[in-house]
Amino acid sequence: MSTAIHDKLSKHGYVFLPNYQPSLHAAAVAMNLGQPLTPWEGGLIQTLIPRNEATPNTYSGIYGLDRFPFHTDLAHWRIPPRYLLLRCVTGYADVPTLLIDGRTLMDVITLDILRRAIFKPRRPRDMSLVSVPKVV
Repeated sequence: MSTAIHDKLSKHGYVFLPNYQPSLHAAAVAMNLGQPLTPWEGGLIQTLIPRNEATPNTYSGIYGLDRFPFHTDLAHWRIPPRYLLLRCVTGYADVPTLLIDGRTLMDVITLDILRRAIFKPRRPRDMSLVSVPKVV
């Protein structure tokens, strides 16, 4: 990975790279940036295809082509990945991908609010809500 990309990633937690190595397959781009983890059985790359209807227990099944709620991909992992690579092959100006900077969010939300936060997992295992542990 180039020093400039590494520095921006370290400083901001993300890097926007328009037209970054467009001739390479997404897996090759990921390997050029670091050591990718395989998030699920069957592969490193997940191709997302917009759908009107899908399995009911998925965001596409719930929201179809409407806006998805803000969410954290792979947060269900025991140790979630530090970075996530999003790569758009064919984009449309009227269909934005909206992201929230977690560092900015943490600056705005106080620890007191975080301690009282209750999260409802999309797929709860035991039908319970999860409370955030106390941050020391």
